[in-house]
Amino acid sequence: GAEGLLGDAGDAAAASARRNFVCHCWTLDGHVMAANAAGELLELDPASGRPVASVSVGAGVNTTALLLSRGALIVAGDDGVLRWLHPATHVTLQEVALAHLEGGGRPLVRSLVASPLHHKMVIGTAQSTLHAVPVPLDYPPLEEGEEEDLAERKPIPPKVQQLGDYHSGPVMDIVSVQDDVVASVSEDATVRLWSASTHTLLAKQRFSGEALTCVACEPRVPMVAVGDVDGVVCVGRVSSAGELELVQRARAHNSAVSRMRFSGNGKLLATAADGVVDRRVFILDTSP
Repeated sequence: GAEGLLGDAGDAAAASARRNFVCHCWTLDGHVMAANAAGELLELDPASGRPVASVSVGAGVNTTALLLSRGALIVAGDDGVLRWLHPATHVTLQEVALAHLEGGGRPLVRSLVASPLHHKMVIGTAQSTLHAVPVPLDYPPLEEGEEEDLAERKPIPPKVQQLGDYHSGPVMDIVSVQDDVVASVSEDATVRLWSASTHTLLAKQRFSGEALTCVACEPRVPMVAVGDVDGVVCVGRVSSAGELELVQRARAHNSAVSRMRFSGNGKLLATAADGVVDRRVFILDTSP
């Protein structure tokens, strides 16, 4: 399906950038929203891989993370601004900007995740910070020709709140755990559990001595799995005291772990790595 994206891409570098997708999420109608390294945000038909729409976020703005909430498509731009788009029309419903850094500019958003209760969104940045933002549960449906009335319908922009005790390296991935808890991993080699409501650190663990690249969760146990830059996968169980206890460790890949997901019953964990170096999928039995 990549050929459908190229059009008259020009040189090889431009074509490669258009094939290099940096983030994606599903839409309400079963399509895929995907952003590429060329700065395009595309709505794709998953059956054919071809684009059905191109979404303009802002002049010169590249999308760095995507999240579909209950009432909107949330787009993070490399300008440090979060934009809520109507899921059907892609009209901007509201914008929220992260606070400027001390040296100027805004944090670069790396990952977005909705809290388990979907009332807040947690944001991880390349500057090691984490933030929580309230997420409106719904927006009124738009009728044809109503775009000009959006200014009157936009809710008050939510307040961005910082989570304390930051990572000491860029935040690479975030995932919901259970109740009001989310987990984050960073290049500082730690996995941390946070409360999305109180914005406090609940637990911190270092399963691997290397930078962590991704995280997955099985909420019913609950278990948290992390992958690192050396291809090592670690699985930890959240104890009754709220601590993370290592239960499994395996060298799964020859390069950085890039993706991981638990199966529907929570007994298996599938992991994948950098497709250039390691094209294998590793299946780990996580049942007791």
